[in-house]
Amino acid sequence: MVSLTANASCGGICLHPAHAGTCRARAGPEPVSGSRRRVQRALPRVADGKPVGALNLYARGVAAFGSTQVRTAENLAENASGALSLMLRLASYSELTEQLRSSLTSRAVIYQALGVIMARERCPQAKAFEILRTASQNSNLKLRDIATAIVTSVSGEPPQPHPFEEEEG
Repeated sequence: MVSLTANASCGGICLHPAHAGTCRARAGPEPVSGSRRRVQRALPRVADGKPVGALNLYARGVAAFGSTQVRTAENLAENASGALSLMLRLASYSELTEQLRSSLTSRAVIYQALGVIMARERCPQAKAFEILRTASQNSNLKLRDIATAIVTSVSGEPPQPHPFEEEEG
């Protein structure tokens, strides 16, 4: 039978029968004769407050994970968690940046189309937007696609996206 006991002095999960009752340990069956793995140490990892996995360490010797090795492994795992957290944040920011750029490009084309509609229909912006929105709904096309078609029909070429440039600081 596998048992789990806990002690606040140990920060990971140590899978070795000899450690049961002395640390966060789980006693398991003895390794198969000739097996290379005798001890496993698992350090749970969290990034941005969410569990993302564990750093698993394996050893052949019974007392392979002393306090120095555990501290070194915990430091490595902490640094890996920090790097993973930073990578996830950067990926999220990159995606958000692309969405904002796309939104700004779409908005510019929509405003150009509103100007064309206002000039043709001699109406205020709110009425021009209502015309554009109705055309989008009736044709089951996205508003930006209708706007692009309007601007293209007037200018003879598709609207060119604004070249967003990173500011040098």
